[in-house]
Amino acid sequence: MRSALGWLFMVALPIEAHLHNRANEWQAPQSGDSRSPCPMLNSLANHGFLPRNGLNVDAPTLRNALQSNSFDPDALSDVITQALSTSTTGNSSTFNLADTVKHNVIEHDGSLSRDDYAHAQNDLHFDAEIWSQVVSHFTSDTISIETAAKARLDRIANAQSTNSEYSQPNGDTASLAETAFYLMLLGDRVDGNPPTAWVKIFFEQERLPFAEGFVNKDPVMTLDEIETMMSKISAVQ
Repeated sequence: MRSALGWLFMVALPIEAHLHNRANEWQAPQSGDSRSPCPMLNSLANHGFLPRNGLNVDAPTLRNALQSNSFDPDALSDVITQALSTSTTGNSSTFNLADTVKHNVIEHDGSLSRDDYAHAQNDLHFDAEIWSQVVSHFTSDTISIETAAKARLDRIANAQSTNSEYSQPNGDTASLAETAFYLMLLGDRVDGNPPTAWVKIFFEQERLPFAEGFVNKDPVMTLDEIETMMSKISAVQ
């Protein structure tokens, strides 16, 4: 009897994992779905960790999605509050992903993958030309902290030179966090070095590279760890 139960347990584990993976398979957004200027939020929706239509997202749902994808939700409590502050749903406890396009809340000038707000207000959608400036720095199979930091600085310099209304009211916080997030999520939480191919998938397809071997962090990444990575990025000149 014991061996039979053991066999059932061994079979049940891959079945459970398979069901979980199917529930979070990547799906491209459909016409009418709401999406954000933030690749991470969009990836969470594309994988079903957030509502796939991107509508009426509440704080508990967002916290659970972050918890399931390597981040301590308490570390990003300010981001959750900021997202809710952009709400156009008529319910202050929910927001649509597209609401976060509001300038200088979560959306920010000098984004790695979006044009600046002042340029035809087209800061919601992925901009291949902007991204090409960034990805031109990624010439190795992995991306070091130094490489990512220099790509960020180059993007900011370009934005400042082409946008007379460039602004970062919160200093470099949003920009530093943007780079820290992808380095830590897709690479090592201390040293970065994510595979370049995974970073391209994340930004260009707004997909988490599970199919390529990516697995989420355990334990989740804390605020102290994120701030430490931001400091490392900021130190590169």
